Amino acid sequence: MVRQERRQEVRKGRTSHKCVGCDEIWVSAQALNAHQRACVGYAQKILDQRPTADYRKGGHLATIRSTTRLSPAAKELKIEMKRMLVASSGLHPDDCILPKQGRMYVTPGMAQFWLQFNGNNVEPSYARVEEYTQEMAEGRWYDSRNPICFRDNGDLCSGQHRLLGHVYSNTGFEYSIELGVTEEEESVIDIGRKRTVANFLSRGGKIDNHRIVAQTAAILWSHDEFPMPFNGVRTYRSRPVAVQGVILPYVRSHPEIVDAVRVVHNEHKSAARLLKGEGVAGALWVMMARSGQSNIERKMMQFWGLLSSGEMLQVGSPIYALREQLINAASNSKIKLDTIEVMAKTIKAFNDFTAGRKRKSLIWRKDEDFPRINR
Repeated sequence: MVRQERRQEVRKGRTSHKCVGCDEIWVSAQALNAHQRACVGYAQKILDQRPTADYRKGGHLATIRSTTRLSPAAKELKIEMKRMLVASSGLHPDDCILPKQGRMYVTPGMAQFWLQFNGNNVEPSYARVEEYTQEMAEGRWYDSRNPICFRDNGDLCSGQHRLLGHVYSNTGFEYSIELGVTEEEESVIDIGRKRTVANFLSRGGKIDNHRIVAQTAAILWSHDEFPMPFNGVRTYRSRPVAVQGVILPYVRSHPEIVDAVRVVHNEHKSAARLLKGEGVAGALWVMMARSGQSNIERKMMQFWGLLSSGEMLQVGSPIYALREQLINAASNSKIKLDTIEVMAKTIKAFNDFTAGRKRKSLIWRKDEDFPRINR
């Protein structure tokens, strides 16, 4: 049936599925598009309509199928053949600039244009895109010297998170562009060990407990940098997260973080275990020390000492109520306390302790903001 319809269309000369490069007739638009991606005659016709393309020199049209290692000019032609004019629909002509080997300044429009070459890439991490977008929008984005890479057939194979970030933040940046990446070269992209904040803090051995310091700094940054602590989130995983380029200067400008981690690690490990780790305990220590209360150091030593040991605590003490909840959550798998909830209840217990108030139970309601330390 299909062959008969095709013959009838050919006889009538009315088919819309005819290649303008080689006059070959195809059954459907999908089949025609698949053919035109490899049709040299069609590519020549498209290029003839765009006389401004300066990379046609060199006679690459005749050798594009047989060349194994393409020159930069042929790589750009390969990208042009694969995507042609369809990718430019809806974009300004000034943004429809093909990637070229070397350094290029990528505008938001160019990033959107290049993302149309992203048809055969891995699923992007939208949490990573959100992280990049925030850094770009706030002017803290730096070049990691990792190039944006395209395969021999024109597909984008590395750089989609950066390009998405520039589209969403409406910012531009200069990158190295690498064309003609082979399958073997692509297989080793992004497989190395990622450097963490803790790795950078460990250099030179100047900072002890660098992993705990990195975690403490990340918690404090997400608490301090937003009008509402932690951006008003209710869970620890939903809190704002920053990259190394933000946390490292934050640690250098807040030396009290290193001191707090040292005290918690050396003197209050028992309390830190109840509070879901020494990083959380170190962040709470810094928050309490910032309160500016009179005799704050003595009050903190009493609070943390009683929280660690539990000695001489009676019902009605806010520390007793806090310990009971934390111990029950640690021993009963059905009771789940999020890290943000643990921190909120610890601050409430500290406020009641310093004010001399009694407390039989600690509650942090769903509609309640994250508490502040009393001053």
